[in-house]
Amino acid sequence: MNNSRGFGYIGKADCLRFLNKFEEASELYTEAMGKEQSIAKLAILKRAITFIEAKEYEKAMQDL
Repeated sequence: MNNSRGFGYIGKADCLRFLNKFEEASELYTEAMGKEQSIAKLAILKRAITFIEAKEYEKAMQDL
């Protein structure tokens, strides 16, 4: 994974989310936001979805 590109982090986070590893996935979405401004909105949306799937609704509301 290229550490300077956010899409790699999003891809890995997506895989973790599908494995129900929500905490790890949300951390990687957060990391992706800091790597590339152009994908920050996508990463925030995916992190909010992750929080919803983890039933962490307050955190999801903060992202949305």
